[in-house]
Amino acid sequence: MAAQNASENDFDVYPLRVVKAISDEGSITRAAYSLGFSQPALSQHVRRLEQKLGIGIVERVGRTVRLTEAG
Repeated sequence: MAAQNASENDFDVYPLRVVKAISDEGSITRAAYSLGFSQPALSQHVRRLEQKLGIGIVERVGRTVRLTEAG
């Protein structure tokens, strides 16, 4: 039973790493490179995260992105 509770309470920190990389790098392309992903893959990950949370994480401004207040 303890193992089941542990898995239910596990927190996936990967989305936090993605958001931090975007903040640090200033673009999804550079964040993807720093994390070892392609730009389209990371963009898709961000879109899925935004849909899951129901809020915008990044604001796209030309070729750069800024984190929203939620991000």
